[in-house]
Amino acid sequence: MASLTRPEARTSYMGASRLGLALGGGAGGWLYDFAQRQHQAGLPWLLLAAAGALTFIALTRQFGAAAPRAAKQAA
Repeated sequence: MASLTRPEARTSYMGASRLGLALGGGAGGWLYDFAQRQHQAGLPWLLLAAAGALTFIALTRQFGAAAPRAAKQAA
């Protein structure tokens, strides 16, 4: 994956990839506790699935149309 980036931008990608780990521990723990108090044990999973679906949609919109063009130019 690192070979796909510009060398001067690699550290910013590494820093951004660790942001989810840093924020997820606190926010995830709070969300779990909140869901338990509300008797909604599936709430963290529902929000995780929603975040994954939104990420998939955003990445598909961003890169989905460019992939066939890049493959066509390479051929």
